[in-house]
Amino acid sequence: MKNLIITIAVLSILLIFTVFQSDINLMSREQISLKDATEEIANTAAAQFDKEWYGEGYIMFDDVKANATALQVLKRTVGVNNDFTPSNDYYTDSVEFYMYYFDDSGDGRKYYNGTGGGSFEFEYGDSVSSVCDITTITGKDFVISKPCVVCIINAGSPEMNVDGLDGQGRIMKMSVYEWASPNP
Repeated sequence: MKNLIITIAVLSILLIFTVFQSDINLMSREQISLKDATEEIANTAAAQFDKEWYGEGYIMFDDVKANATALQVLKRTVGVNNDFTPSNDYYTDSVEFYMYYFDDSGDGRKYYNGTGGGSFEFEYGDSVSSVCDITTITGKDFVISKPCVVCIINAGSPEMNVDGLDGQGRIMKMSVYEWASPNP
């Protein structure tokens, strides 16, 4: 009888470790997938620039085209519905999606979930913490040195199988695509 109880206890512990490990592996894969999505969105949005201004030697982003393509890529890669709720069972919260555009106009623009969130002035060499709320959202700070597009996705809390791990943090990723400005 003693051997049976010990065997059941050992199997129970192994089962708990296996489920925990599968949750951690799934979370790791989701973080890599979200990182890839933010990079693809930032790169795709940065490719939407005004060609007339580019001919004059300036990088000016076309926000309307960039946001439309960014939302298409977001829906395809992350899997969100039109109301930014997740279309899969992994995430439990609504997805928060931020886009920031810094170009040669000197006017930075912010978009939240595809809608305009205001504009702000900046100069190259400014820190993002001094001109907008990227640092407040992500806790990261960097210097704006070239025209760039910033994509931030806050996917929320994942659904975990092990009780006690649900809601233990939010998965957030940020990617920045910088243009090499044609102006010296």
